[in-house]
Amino acid sequence: MRARISGYDVQGQTRELSEVGELQVAGHALADALEVGHRLDRVEARDLFGESARLILTFNGNPDQHKYHEMEVMQYRENAKVFEMHSISFKDGVRFSEKNPKVCETCHGRDPRPIWSSYEYSLLEDVEHWPGMYGSIHDAPVLNPVEKEAYIRFRATASKHSRYRFLKLDHPETDWYPFGFGPNKHEFRPNNRLGNLLARLNAQRVAAGLVRNPFFQRYPHSVLLWMLQCPEAEQQAFVDFIKRSYDREYADLSHIALDRYGTKSIEQFAFVLEKLVSGLDVYTWNLSMEPSPDDPRFFTGIVTIDELVAAAVLELLPEDHWLMAYYRPWTQQQLYDTFSSGYYAANVAPGGVGATYEKIGPFYDREYARNACGRLAEHAQEETDARG
Repeated sequence: MRARISGYDVQGQTRELSEVGELQVAGHALADALEVGHRLDRVEARDLFGESARLILTFNGNPDQHKYHEMEVMQYRENAKVFEMHSISFKDGVRFSEKNPKVCETCHGRDPRPIWSSYEYSLLEDVEHWPGMYGSIHDAPVLNPVEKEAYIRFRATASKHSRYRFLKLDHPETDWYPFGFGPNKHEFRPNNRLGNLLARLNAQRVAAGLVRNPFFQRYPHSVLLWMLQCPEAEQQAFVDFIKRSYDREYADLSHIALDRYGTKSIEQFAFVLEKLVSGLDVYTWNLSMEPSPDDPRFFTGIVTIDELVAAAVLELLPEDHWLMAYYRPWTQQQLYDTFSSGYYAANVAPGGVGATYEKIGPFYDREYARNACGRLAEHAQEETDARG
């Protein structure tokens, strides 16, 4: 991407980003099937993401706004299982920032992760899932009068805008492309689809770091006991073990003491366990802007981030690990049809969305895997007896 963008000899900022935009949307040179998620707030930013969301580009179209001459880039590196962030300045030539500049780390962390809102499915038509975005309610601007009016204005002027005219906004099945009319077909749900894709990629990143973590290497069965949501992980003995481990690991860090966070809820307990298996500077499993112990776990509408991480960890275990006998990979159709029979064929498969999900994130039969809970609990007890 660096070579392709740097090779353009352009005279003005508008022409620079327009020609790059033409490559992205019309030529598919930088990512396949780029689509657009629109921010509704005063910052007229546009987020472009590819079919798999491994590449996301953000820019704005108002010369009076901050960073008008810049494009921000987030790219998922498959081999390393990390997200990389850059900014590209088009003012007085093309300049690329260093990898993960400090300004990005402020929000995304030193081990960067995406920031996106969770999707809590609701039949109510006034619940905002993605505040500040077009399609904040079920990816349907028509459900919000303010959004509807604003999006109509945007579409009316986009074709004449020096940058936005390269965005794909037409589709034979909907007048609101890239959106549709409600909470069903994923092909016309860019906000929910982006959350699904980012959660799956982030789960792979988290899992790769987790299996290298010293706590997981010392207590793998104990961690897996929790990750598979085994009933034994709710017993007081396990809770006490996590408390002791946390106190031992972070005894000198009173400002993040366990007493402050507590383990009163699933959310709080998950937050504490994250610190043990991923380190203090993590804030990574959830995709919240400012994660807290009381945040609901990130939810895609069908699975939580913890379940996606568990699936990714199981994929990383050796093939001869005894737990593999309890691991049954699921297709996306098997997963989505747990919501309702036929849901996948009607709502996820069209437009190739289901096939894209299939390529990115593994999943598994959770109930069948829990047949291993008894044996996991035995091994977890052996670990704690041997190591404290």
